[in-house]
Amino acid sequence: VGIFLMRLSGQGLMSHASTTTISRFFVKSRGKALSTIWFGLSTAEFILQRGLHTVFAETSVNPKSIEALQEAVAQKGGAVRIGLPLYSDALGNEGTKEATLIGAFRYNALQILTSFE
Repeated sequence: VGIFLMRLSGQGLMSHASTTTISRFFVKSRGKALSTIWFGLSTAEFILQRGLHTVFAETSVNPKSIEALQEAVAQKGGAVRIGLPLYSDALGNEGTKEATLIGAFRYNALQILTSFE
């Protein structure tokens, strides 16, 4: 019984508390806010289950969303680093090596390989 109560109050209750708080705080955009936190929580579980150490985002992704993901992993007892942004659909600035497909591919490969160090 003690383990059940510990587990319920630790993992089960925390996700319920966050959902309730978000629902009360965001009135007009409640659906968007709830989908955002649930995406972060399920992605955090994915990261923890697979033992990932670094997360990369595209250059076009808002850094705050990746920081929120890092926080969600920390709330579940894990830790994940945020790697440098990778190029995908958006290439680098004109005049840089990353402005070409090959240059962006090389940059991405280098960032991923150096994250293992």
